[in-house]
Amino acid sequence: MIEKAIFPLSADPVTKGHLAIIRRSLRIAKKLYVVILTNKLKTPLFTLKERKQMLEKCDLDFSNVEIIASELSLVEVAAELQTKIIVRGIRSPFDVQSEMEFNHVYRKSDAELEFIYLLAKDGQRLVSSSLAKSILLRGDETSDYFPLVVKKNLEEKLLNQRKIIVTGVIASGKSTIVKAMIARFKREEISACEIDFDEIVENIYQKINTQPYSLYKRKLVDYFFTPEEQVTVSKAIISRLVFQKNVKENLAFLKKTLKPLIYKLYREQLKGKAGLIFLNAPLAVEYDLLKEANNQVLFISLDEENQKKYLLKREKLTPAKLNGKIKAAGTNQRKLKAIQDKIAKDKFGKLMIYPNNVPLTPKRIDELCNKMKTFLK
Repeated sequence: MIEKAIFPLSADPVTKGHLAIIRRSLRIAKKLYVVILTNKLKTPLFTLKERKQMLEKCDLDFSNVEIIASELSLVEVAAELQTKIIVRGIRSPFDVQSEMEFNHVYRKSDAELEFIYLLAKDGQRLVSSSLAKSILLRGDETSDYFPLVVKKNLEEKLLNQRKIIVTGVIASGKSTIVKAMIARFKREEISACEIDFDEIVENIYQKINTQPYSLYKRKLVDYFFTPEEQVTVSKAIISRLVFQKNVKENLAFLKKTLKPLIYKLYREQLKGKAGLIFLNAPLAVEYDLLKEANNQVLFISLDEENQKKYLLKREKLTPAKLNGKIKAAGTNQRKLKAIQDKIAKDKFGKLMIYPNNVPLTPKRIDELCNKMKTFLK
């Protein structure tokens, strides 16, 4: 096993492909120096300091990895670190040609340099930092390509988007709070807007009987009804059927069936939006939406007494259906644990909890907005 090696890169920005090469390098080197260098032929998107800070927040074994940002050349860095072993990643035949030229140039400066090449695995071969950035600019999903810390910084830098998930228990007042916060921010001339996932789902049910959504209607009808029944699907019908039979199973089916369509409609709404974007998503955990806001979460909690009071005011429910709806939608504890587990697993994200157990006042909204500004720093 090699005592120490260098993995040089520009990290502008670092991708999951880079992280995979770093982890694999540790199988052959006891100590790995990840050296962020400046490509003087390109104008970087992020400063050296920013690139280093992002890489330091990624999920790496820092007992064996040291990150260095340097304005020096690779040859000079290798001399300082007293190692001649350089690890490089290769994604394509084009990279092979580039690496041959790279190798030739550096060996002219130091003939003792030795290069070890690791071939990228299938899922990482076709995606470069440049291509992934272009995917982001098109408004498409990039969490498969970038760590969340990088995705967050890219969205802020390239799209001027700062997204935060707003979720919580059913009837906790999420929509009211979001709209009050947006109005408060706009008075300060801070750009803010909302994407309401309940409205997206409502729109699906309004159009579920039209041709574009026929595939989704067929799945819903096949699941909830017998072949002999002639059904015009609506949100009210599905809502009623969910609380008959197996609530948990029925909700799981709906989430699985509608998730691709919800994501599609959400991305259509997201395009062109800038500033602070509240993603109002009651089922954020269930639909795996936390990554959309890079695990930045505002959780609205509510005690069960108020929850029942608000639900009964909003809907006519029997005690059995009331309790079933609350249980199926998830308790404070269950939802919070799922969010905390996701943040811990990804090793990135922040959670802010707002208990909405007392009447909402302008003063409380002011306090919440001030906390939010601190939270987002």
